[in-house]
Amino acid sequence: MNHEVLMVPDPQKPFIVTTDASQYGIGAVLAQQDGKKLGPIEYMSKKMPSKKLAESTYERELYALYKTLVHWRHFLLGRFFYLRTDHQTLKWIKTQPALSDALKRWIEVIDQYDFKLEYLKGEYNKVADALSRRADYLGALVFEFGVSNEVTQSLLGAYQEDLVTMDIMHKLQAKDKTTESEFVMVDGLLYLDKAGIKSSTGVSPNQLHLGWKPRSALDFLLPENRPAATPGTLEYGVQYEKLLQEAVEHMKKAQQAMIASENQHRRQSTFQVGERVWVKASELGQEFRISRKLMPQYFGPWEVLDIVGEEMDGPAYVIRVPGHLRTHPVFHASKLAPFVETDQFPSRRSMLPPTMDGQVDIDDIVDHRDMPVPKPLGRGRPPKPKREYRVRFRHHTDPKEDLWFTREELIETAPQVVAEYERLLKGKAPSK
Repeated sequence: MNHEVLMVPDPQKPFIVTTDASQYGIGAVLAQQDGKKLGPIEYMSKKMPSKKLAESTYERELYALYKTLVHWRHFLLGRFFYLRTDHQTLKWIKTQPALSDALKRWIEVIDQYDFKLEYLKGEYNKVADALSRRADYLGALVFEFGVSNEVTQSLLGAYQEDLVTMDIMHKLQAKDKTTESEFVMVDGLLYLDKAGIKSSTGVSPNQLHLGWKPRSALDFLLPENRPAATPGTLEYGVQYEKLLQEAVEHMKKAQQAMIASENQHRRQSTFQVGERVWVKASELGQEFRISRKLMPQYFGPWEVLDIVGEEMDGPAYVIRVPGHLRTHPVFHASKLAPFVETDQFPSRRSMLPPTMDGQVDIDDIVDHRDMPVPKPLGRGRPPKPKREYRVRFRHHTDPKEDLWFTREELIETAPQVVAEYERLLKGKAPSK
């Protein structure tokens, strides 16, 4: 395949797809026959998504086939094409006795395509192989080095003479260990959490505590990093004071960075008493038989009654919350949103959440009507009309939300409201 430019696909010719996979990438070539040679139409190269997938040659080759077919779906789906790969085991995709969930999903997609699988020797699959081995896909260059047994023995002898190391070993071997927060022994290896450099101070906790950096195994391969100053001397005191000042400066910078990050989306609250605001739904507690995903993000708008607190990021506000909501009426400014009145939807009512127990309190009966009842067969007396009452609920001011109930239904749930209304109909004074 030797072309300086890519070909324009010919719908009259079959496509030829070549794939390959390496431990850290996949590559593929979409081509068509151009005389005696293959003419490339497109190239495709992607990074291997995980190390676990790269451990199995079969899985990464199958993954390369799956990603190639999905990438060129608009070219290949619904037409016959040739598929070339240097991995012969792909011929037995459908005969495997056990498959993982990922392989099942890949094979389900592969089954949608009509192709003939052809084996291509690795020495002839150079283009797809090169695309799967791009250097930028390799996360890191790994190498190892070792030391001789003589160096190892010398390190052991040096540690036995080191006062700091032996003090730590005595603490680890003690029966009443009180240093678990500082270090822990795992399979004979000692991991010091306080030996690492902290971003908040710029130095390790050990160096900040001792005034000098304790030695590690790597220090024997590098030049001596221990200062010449001896503890107790004037020079040591000057160096330690300088180290403390640098640590304090690093901590101030880290503090300023955290403050800037926290205040990035904060705005000074400007709510005033008498204004109406929206209240975040999460502050009102879990509603009865309603998932939070189905609830609006804010409820209201409700009136601001008072301002309390003087926090830097906004005070708290006392809100006129409807009485049926069992919640404390004080909310922080971050839990509120301003209400902007508009003439576009003048009839839109306030967004009131349902009650905690699924019941709604009746405010009053505003009207009634007598509904005729069908006359039964025979000569009997016609039945009395059935009376219905129009009920308005508490905290619902829109008349469109009123509902009609029969007298029998209201007697079961609100007998006092019915008795009071019927007393008014008869011209009697309301009961006290």
